[in-house]
Amino acid sequence: MKYLAILMLLGGSILGACRAEAENLVTKLDKGPTEITTLFSPTPTPLPTPKPTPIFDIHAKIGIADLRSDGTGCLRTKNGNLAVNTPVSIIISLDEPPPKVLTGIVKKKLDKSCARRASETGDENPGKNFYYSLALSEKAAEELSFEVGIAVIGSQKSIQIQNNLASVDLNADGTPKFFRRCAGSEGLFFTVWMGKPLEGKRIWHSFYYLDYDTDANCDEKDWEGTEN
Repeated sequence: MKYLAILMLLGGSILGACRAEAENLVTKLDKGPTEITTLFSPTPTPLPTPKPTPIFDIHAKIGIADLRSDGTGCLRTKNGNLAVNTPVSIIISLDEPPPKVLTGIVKKKLDKSCARRASETGDENPGKNFYYSLALSEKAAEELSFEVGIAVIGSQKSIQIQNNLASVDLNADGTPKFFRRCAGSEGLFFTVWMGKPLEGKRIWHSFYYLDYDTDANCDEKDWEGTEN
């Protein structure tokens, strides 16, 4: 009996302690959530930073070239970073179908203009003009006496001639850009179009002043919005 009384006393003590602990837990839950300590917080894997889409600068791809029968030429462009031997394709006879494509390379960057003095007044695009001497391939030199054309600088894709239209994908976006030349009253208008000339959007223009009267055959869409 003595041992039974002791066991009952110990059991009562344990039961009382468990009840007190349970009451404390209920009290804590009533007061609000307990603070949970994070034992391990993994470092999130950073997402790759998307590369910005390069801005297409058509002035870096295009210029005006006047060519001579001795196989030389002068390139006028807004691109001042052309290296020696940079390939250049020149589209001529744009208003006398079919157009032709001549090839050459940059020979030297010049400190001053190599263009005819009259042509200096023609370009009104923003930015400084830079000038380079050109050397044409022998085959190209045989095909001209004197010509002025649109120069496509460093093009990695060949210029296409289809249905008397010249085009090339200038910025590798899958869309061909078309070239056009027409005559103003005293010079030549050169334009580049997104879509067929006079039907699509004109994205570039320049003027080559000839200092003599020409038979004008330009459309209003060739020059509207320009200062010429």
